[in-house]
This record gives sequence, C-alpha cells and structure tokens, in this order.
Amino acid sequence: MQKEDLDKKNYELSFLLENESSAPDILRMLGQRSIELKGEPSIKKMKLAYKIKKIDNAFFGFVRVSAFAEDIKALEGDLKNQSAVLRFLLIKLPKEAMLPPRREFDERRPRTATRRQSTQAAKQPEALSNEALEKKIEEILQ
Repeated sequence: MQKEDLDKKNYELSFLLENESSAPDILRMLGQRSIELKGEPSIKKMKLAYKIKKIDNAFFGFVRVSAFAEDIKALEGDLKNQSAVLRFLLIKLPKEAMLPPRREFDERRPRTATRRQSTQAAKQPEALSNEALEKKIEEILQ
C-alpha cells in the first residue's frame, strides 16, 4: 500500500439533478479530479417536497468515493458552478476500523432474565403467620 492511498479519505456524494442526462457530467467531474469511485452510482427519479428553481421532480443520486481533501474542495467548486445540479452534499465517512465490533448473540452465555428473577425473589419479605401479623398491627397502633 502506497503512502498516497493512506492519505485518501472516504466520502459520500449525494446530489439532485434537473435531468438524468446530467449524471455522466458528474462522473466526468469525478474523473477529472482523479477521484476514485468505490461503487456504482445510484440514480432515481423522485418528487421533491418543495420546488427548487421551479422544479417539482428531480433525479437523486449518490456515490461513495475515495479522494484527497484538496480534490474534494475543488469538486465542491465544480458542483456549485454546474447549473444542472440543484443540490449536493459531500460527507466524510468514518473509517471502518473505527466502528465498534458487532456483538452477536451467543447461545452459551447465560441469560440475564434468570438473574433478575433471583434478585426479585430475594427482595420479597417473608410471609408472616396470622399471629405474628396481629402482633405487628398492635405494635403499630400503640
């Protein structure tokens, strides 16, 4: 692994386009900035919650990429100047090594419900006989 690969960070680019024919332009911009695609871009037509530049429907797309920070800043400038891009969002993804390991269910591990039952049983007071109960009531009343 080269030092250049270590400096690259993972990002996700999400965007709204006026028309689907603008998607190759986005991919071309990524290629010009030597930004490496980490998957196939996904594009889907959707109805917008509110109009953007008097447009009701747009094409939403996203793609994960790996790039240097300088290339991402330059890409942001390119996307702002692209008239077909209604909105875009670039986020830096966390490193996969930084995520906590997944805990899986282990059949051999004792369940905590049995422990709770035993502690609840210990907290319950002992049952008193009628005679002992009558003595306690007399003590309280006096």
